Amino acid sequence: MCGIVAYSGKEMSMNKLMFAMFDNEERGRHSCGVYTDKEVYKSVGTTGNLLSMIPNNTSKLFIGHTRFGTHGKLTAENTHPYVIGNYIGCHNGVLNNYDEMADKYNFDKVDVDSKAIYNTFKSAEDGVTNNHYQTLGEHGGTINAVWTENDGKLYVYRRNNPLFALTFDDGVMFSSRKECLEVLADHPSCIDEVPTDILFVYKDGKLIDSIDIPVTYVEIPYQRTLNWTDYYENDVKSSKEEDNYAEKWWNTWQTPVKNTNQNQDNETDFDLDVHYRKVASGLSAFKEVFKDMEYHGFLDPNDVKEIEYCIEHIELELV
Repeated sequence: MCGIVAYSGKEMSMNKLMFAMFDNEERGRHSCGVYTDKEVYKSVGTTGNLLSMIPNNTSKLFIGHTRFGTHGKLTAENTHPYVIGNYIGCHNGVLNNYDEMADKYNFDKVDVDSKAIYNTFKSAEDGVTNNHYQTLGEHGGTINAVWTENDGKLYVYRRNNPLFALTFDDGVMFSSRKECLEVLADHPSCIDEVPTDILFVYKDGKLIDSIDIPVTYVEIPYQRTLNWTDYYENDVKSSKEEDNYAEKWWNTWQTPVKNTNQNQDNETDFDLDVHYRKVASGLSAFKEVFKDMEYHGFLDPNDVKEIEYCIEHIELELV
């Protein structure tokens, strides 16, 4: 899931920026990190842990991230933003071809999928044109990316996850959650969803460039795009474990069901068996996601009861 907060412009109160970070914990609270005043601060746990680390009360260029871990151990080191070459950036989403990108652009395979974005930049950069930015379109999966390059500029790219922009007279703030921007805005009309497939570049709060980023990644037929909900076990499993629940679940779901019916001409029974197997597998995954959402307090108690009622009756139908 993960949350992104970013700002470019005249000095912004750190209290407002950290309020936005706190609000984005709804999208992930495994760990958190901030880039401000050319320094990076990281911590496991919630954003409150960063308050004593950040020395300044304002920021002109800010990048913050609240992490829901999907790949890699839950450590401060694996927390965004990452520093890779000149790139200091974060990512919201789940990439599904990061190993292939490592092979194509000749960098070491990464332990966290998000690192592939900035390693690809570093490997593909030619130093003359903006062609290396086009590699954003080669990543498969879900992706929003925000970074700086030690040049005082803020780079913002959105493809398919939520990201909103709040425009002030002297700056612009970004957030994965619209709610915190609504609190900070003078008027709702100041908030817009960031357009997709365009890289926006800001300097001192002003838009100075926009670059079209066509999506060139070719979807694999029947391949399911993973997102944060597929990694619910990261909340409860040890960070030492390297197995990936989402891949296990998807591989199980994809496994063909053998026809145990002796009458090979009766395809209706076989199709029905496949149907029930898929429904049962999907229900099992839904129940675990539901438990995760209930644990984090995302659901109203009345909704919890209704969902439990529905699950119970679906299970009875599958017996």
